[in-house]
Amino acid sequence: MSPKAGLKDSLLISPSSKDTTFENHDILILIFSYFTPPLDLVESEYDKSPFEGCKQLRNLALVCKAFSLPALDCLWTNIDGITQFFVGNPDRSPTSRFYNYAKRIRRVRFNNTDGAQAHTMSLAGLSCLTQQLQGAPLTPGLQTIYFTNPNSDSVHMGVLPLILSASVKSVVFKGSFIHAEIFRSFALPQLCSTVPSLRSLQLRGGDTATDVPVTAWEGLPDILGDLQLDSLTLKFPFELALNPTFLATLGKNLEYLTEFTLDCHTISHAPSTDVIGQQLFPALKTLHLYNRSETEICHCYPSFLVKRATHITFCTGNVMDANAFSRTADTLSRVQNLKVIEIDANRHILPTALVPLLQSFSLEELRIQPDSAFEVPAGEGGTDIRSLIDGAYSQIRKEGTGGATLRVLTTPVWRDTPPLNDGVSRDPGGYAPLSTLVYIAQNAQGLEHIALPIDSSVIDGSSSGQTIESLLSSWCSSGCESTLRYLDVAERRPDEKGFRASEYRDIACLLDTIFPNLESVTPMQHNQRHFDSRWDQDWELVEDYRKMRKALRLYRGTY
Repeated sequence: MSPKAGLKDSLLISPSSKDTTFENHDILILIFSYFTPPLDLVESEYDKSPFEGCKQLRNLALVCKAFSLPALDCLWTNIDGITQFFVGNPDRSPTSRFYNYAKRIRRVRFNNTDGAQAHTMSLAGLSCLTQQLQGAPLTPGLQTIYFTNPNSDSVHMGVLPLILSASVKSVVFKGSFIHAEIFRSFALPQLCSTVPSLRSLQLRGGDTATDVPVTAWEGLPDILGDLQLDSLTLKFPFELALNPTFLATLGKNLEYLTEFTLDCHTISHAPSTDVIGQQLFPALKTLHLYNRSETEICHCYPSFLVKRATHITFCTGNVMDANAFSRTADTLSRVQNLKVIEIDANRHILPTALVPLLQSFSLEELRIQPDSAFEVPAGEGGTDIRSLIDGAYSQIRKEGTGGATLRVLTTPVWRDTPPLNDGVSRDPGGYAPLSTLVYIAQNAQGLEHIALPIDSSVIDGSSSGQTIESLLSSWCSSGCESTLRYLDVAERRPDEKGFRASEYRDIACLLDTIFPNLESVTPMQHNQRHFDSRWDQDWELVEDYRKMRKALRLYRGTY
């Protein structure tokens, strides 16, 4: 055999990397899944052009035969409702067109709460469809169900029995409809009896107060007792109607539960019945409690439950007392597993009020709701961040031990001054200058993620005449590299002080110098529609320069 013939044969036998990739269905699914709509269709803003990804998946399915099946799998993974899905008779044979698409559905959301026209199926139509299915599930591969509107596609969730199957692992019900008698006596019991393999259940009430009797949910522990739930979410924040014995009874029946999110309260926040000497929730590993007694620990939760909390969210009004959390911090210092605290304040927060929470125990994450506001006098920008950093790390620095446990710190996008003479009017407060980032790098050893608003047009709040060049020349890392990996920024410079061309590279150089382990700089996430995001593109350019500098630094360091 000639050399040329051998080379030709080897080329025919050895597949190229492209062919190998095209033949690997799992790799293509992983790549195409980036175009699928959000997985958590309840909490995410699903109205942000979800069909753009669907269009891309449709186009990918038309590229070639290798792309067709994985692209269609991703395209049909998440759907809104099922009536749009019906095209003629739902033939259950494996070769039918209906079954070819039905088997691809993994998550379905029943919504239609935004004024969109819902294609509701009549009860007669549901009855006819039930006969055609002959007991088989309509969507045999369905894993997750989201219900935010009980009348989407059918009346009173009449479509629910048709889609339940052994493949369903997670169900979410969100809305005031879950307190209706028909839901508590029919829909929920049917779900629990039909799908014994259910592992995750979320019951989320509405955003407004409803009149629910105290005995409304007394039967829930028995209904859930036959399931082996791993995760349970109960959020009834505006229905103060739970019996004080409810949580104790629930704890006896859910012996397999590992994750529990709880936002349920008794009438007038009266103390719940505590249970001593009994092993409740024996498998529980993660417990997220929502506290609605301002800055005090809510008495609705029995002490045995508070002691096992790993995550607490304080839903409060304005927090303007520097000692507001002092007593709470002392109580929580005995909660050994508590790692995350969130502050969801109505508007204004005094930053020094949060310091006791950082000093009293080994907190890993402190998250302040981004749409609230820190009270910071004009001209004192950055003092809020410094006080929090000192509260979390000063004791560690004094003792000379390893890094502190605080890894995540997120702060609001707003800063307001103290009230004016009328007690109501406020002016914009002071925002952190660039020198605050240097302070973080030098004093927050162990911090990995921080979110803060910043006025990058100000180098230092004092009149010292600092420049970025002087910050770099005087930079000292205190012997340890900063551990910060993620920086979320909301630019708050005045409109008249736009970015100069040289600032992009100067700020990028500063960030790469003081944060050598930084992986990304991104805009802060918030829900304020009137927040001016005009500077986001400027920070994207800063980030491009920073990444380029980091790549060059690492590349040169290997030679």
